[in-house]
Amino acid sequence: MLLNLFHHSLFSHSFEAMVMIGATIVATNLVPGSVKNAPITANQITGSFIQGCIFMDANIDDVREDTEMCLPGITVELHEETGTLVDTVVSPSSGYYTFTNLMVGSYFLEFKQPSNYVFSCPNVGTDDERDSDIDPFTGRSQIIRVGAPGTTHRVDAGLQGIPTVVYLASFQPTRIDEDHVVVEWETALEIDTIGFNIYRADSSDGEQINVNDEIILGQALGSPSGAIYQYIDETGISTEPFYYWLEHIRICSAKVYGPEMVEPVSVTMHSVFLPFLSDR
Repeated sequence: MLLNLFHHSLFSHSFEAMVMIGATIVATNLVPGSVKNAPITANQITGSFIQGCIFMDANIDDVREDTEMCLPGITVELHEETGTLVDTVVSPSSGYYTFTNLMVGSYFLEFKQPSNYVFSCPNVGTDDERDSDIDPFTGRSQIIRVGAPGTTHRVDAGLQGIPTVVYLASFQPTRIDEDHVVVEWETALEIDTIGFNIYRADSSDGEQINVNDEIILGQALGSPSGAIYQYIDETGISTEPFYYWLEHIRICSAKVYGPEMVEPVSVTMHSVFLPFLSDR
């Protein structure tokens, strides 16, 4: 799907800095607000491991401040590169999760997003120990290559409360003739808007088809004001209703609005009066 390709292109270069960081040992028993890379003795960890902080990005600047604590109770999954689930942990009271004694191989992490939260943008700023390292759309890290024993890999994740500001002012699809629907929407602001996708289905829970060939780019990225949009969907004649969704793609998150229903083409049966002609 185009959206997935777009997400990949947007973030594929964001994780280049996430590589092996040598044989540095990182403490697992840190407390919120403490230094990230506190040394521990080698006999506490016998193999390679992956760990990190899941921090509350309270001021929504995508960087962990000294006052922003690591969060307990967040589920993190460790997968092989093929997707096979290896292990699952829940961040403890310190907010620092850890996967220990890992075999040589290729892995990725998947962080489970709590309700009413979104992930921070990755790799913001110049301090790799204060940013988020995961794709905010998938909650996944880049592939992590685990090599020699004693190697530490650090992957952090930032969480932000869902913004309460209104981004979308209106969204309305309307049939304009028997095989065309115009989809209109208006944004209230576009501070971090990338663009939009439109989806259509034959029912409210049916398979959704992406009707726009490529992403509909926002008109006012970085603007505190909004814009008006219109898209013509060539649907073909149908006697069934259509349902539409609008996906608003922002720099580090996406939200889907809908469904909105469009009535089917009305079919009127016309009666033709034919006079009776008698045979003579």
